[in-house]
Amino acid sequence: MSVLDGFEAVGEKTTTNKMTMTVMESSVRFSKGVTEALGCPAYVKLLVNDKRKKIAVQACDAKDENAIKFCKTKRSKADGVDSDAAGKASSVTVRTTDVLVAVQKYFTFPPVADDQIAYFAMNGESYPDEKVVIFCCGRCRKRYVRQAWSPQRFASYSQRWRVSEQYSAQLEKSHIVQFS
Repeated sequence: MSVLDGFEAVGEKTTTNKMTMTVMESSVRFSKGVTEALGCPAYVKLLVNDKRKKIAVQACDAKDENAIKFCKTKRSKADGVDSDAAGKASSVTVRTTDVLVAVQKYFTFPPVADDQIAYFAMNGESYPDEKVVIFCCGRCRKRYVRQAWSPQRFASYSQRWRVSEQYSAQLEKSHIVQFS
């Protein structure tokens, strides 16, 4: 019997980010935590369980019959998938018709104004041995509505960011705060 009986090693492979799937009318977004849990795979397959209203995302290879492009080597909007460089975890947005049809059947989107977006978000449960994350639509967080990124809203955000950046530069010049 060792002093360390019952302890588990904590390493870099432990996912600390939330594993969230966000379903919108035009896309399905998987958070950085999902990508990390699956190991940043180039391809995944989407599995649905209609009886239990569950959706599973499992890493697979390109030869799989139902493979969907997931993480890419270059930033691209080709094939309906957006993600950063492979090997580096980032969120992934899938816009393929097959995925949208398979996932959206579990949700009823409320009518929203033109400058708003309705979406549903749910947390997933990871099973690392099988490289799969499972989402239960029955435990979906309430539906949300947020403002869409209009050109005016983007300009306002950009302006605030520029002002913040200028203020940081002024602080650096006055030697009040040193940024590293």
